[in-house]
Amino acid sequence: MSESSSCDVCYLFIFLLLCLSSFSIGQWISHYKVLALTGYLIVGILSGPWVLDIVKPSDIERLEWIDRLAMALISLTAGAELYYPHLVAFLPTLKRVVTSLTVLGFLLVFLVGWAAAPLVDYMQDVGSNGKVTLAILAAVISLASSPVSTIAIINKNHARGPYGQMALGVALIKDVVVIALYAVAMHVAFRVFTDDGRPANGGVFFLRMLGELLLTLVLGVVLAPIVGVVLWVDSDRVDRFARKHLFVGRFLVGVYERFFVGTFREFTGAVLLGLGYGVFLLERALRKHADIYIQFSLVCMTGTAVLINYKKDVQLVWKLHSVIQAIAPYTYTVFFTYIGASFDFGVLPNVIGYAFLLFATRVFGLFIGGWLGCHWADQPTGQGKLAFLAFVMQAGAGMALAKFIEDDFRSEPWATEFSTTVVFVIFVGQLVGPRTLKWGLLHFKEAEHKRRRKSSKHETDGSDSEDSDVEEDDPYRHALNYTTWRMQTGLRLLNTMNLVKESTFPVNRNDATVTVTRTLQRPGAHQRPALGDINWDGPSATNSGQGRAVSPFFVRLHE
Repeated sequence: MSESSSCDVCYLFIFLLLCLSSFSIGQWISHYKVLALTGYLIVGILSGPWVLDIVKPSDIERLEWIDRLAMALISLTAGAELYYPHLVAFLPTLKRVVTSLTVLGFLLVFLVGWAAAPLVDYMQDVGSNGKVTLAILAAVISLASSPVSTIAIINKNHARGPYGQMALGVALIKDVVVIALYAVAMHVAFRVFTDDGRPANGGVFFLRMLGELLLTLVLGVVLAPIVGVVLWVDSDRVDRFARKHLFVGRFLVGVYERFFVGTFREFTGAVLLGLGYGVFLLERALRKHADIYIQFSLVCMTGTAVLINYKKDVQLVWKLHSVIQAIAPYTYTVFFTYIGASFDFGVLPNVIGYAFLLFATRVFGLFIGGWLGCHWADQPTGQGKLAFLAFVMQAGAGMALAKFIEDDFRSEPWATEFSTTVVFVIFVGQLVGPRTLKWGLLHFKEAEHKRRRKSSKHETDGSDSEDSDVEEDDPYRHALNYTTWRMQTGLRLLNTMNLVKESTFPVNRNDATVTVTRTLQRPGAHQRPALGDINWDGPSATNSGQGRAVSPFFVRLHE
């Protein structure tokens, strides 16, 4: 093995070990009212070139593919949210709140970012068009939300009610809006900052941009059947084939059952990520050889959205969600560790003031947009005034987009400083956001307060309620009885809860009522939690009255 290839293997092996440590520390730190994602970021920062120097600057450049995979996952997830039959009942409220937050938030951050640009060192030499473009990019990224963090906080506080439902619904939809706006903003940025022979005429450029966006959507439609083929393979068939032809004999069967049973969804998720990365390579090839600019994130989002809405098959939707959920923990652990390690503290003193200004402006925009949006959607006045507390968190798409901008414009002197500014704004939001959301949930009395710890002596007050005396941190007591799609679709992204409950709640499918039994082994058992049977009591019931759980709302949760 050559010295170069040996070094490549060494840095990758060290980073994977770091990610394993990051995951463990993130799970440990989550017990102290800090999100696991924040723990991943902190571990990455500590291991980066500016602290312990475990990850070298040269290693960070060779790990840029992680950002591509994470963006592919985020885009595929965003497209999977756009299942029209489950959105139609909530669109009047969601579209008004999201529109208000998007328009007002974008305008405020853009105006403040553009007005303060002359005071920032790295914007001195970009020109007037460059200042406007960077302000647009910062404003677009400021609109991003963090559905994963929102779900974690809501479920950690066992919150149920309209405020939490509104927070999750808006967070899910805003990421879709951000990906679409980012595609447009990047077309403008490439025109301003690259000398690639593009036409100087504004009208011609506008038509060319529309053509490239149309090509992006067409490629998304082409991607849809490819994703469908990947999801078509049934895990049960693969399991039977593996047992019959690959793992024959007592020893091999034992190895298979110990290490490979239940991993088919992870394998399918890896294939989907590979498809997303392939679209990224296509984007780069078109840019280099044909001077055609597409956005692979918009292609991925369009592909999954077209697939699920064309088929209108609930089983397919559930399968797509479960596959994405299976691969998400590994992807996010690696991604946030990489983001933390790549954070550049050397330029932070030069941009920290500008970053705090953008953060304060963003929060003010969330306040104004949330209040007006809730008023427009006829939501309670009190809920509108505190709606902004639910939208401060940003980790996820925002960080991925910031790193993409740095990679695409690496030759520009402002690229690193701009990325550091945006990532720092998001990091501050990730520190503050969980607490603001919890305050909002507590204010509207949707979050449970601390419960008394289980006593060794039974109470004699005559109360035998299952929920009366349980440990605060006992993960086996949660009952998830959310009654809207915003809670139900969110459950597939939650990977840190262990459930033993039977939940009954209505699902908008021909007025049927679904009873789902979740069964889970205690920690230490080498089995994954599995969904039980699903009973349809309504017009949609099968001939036998029972069937396997096929709804996207019910997903298995990891140990």
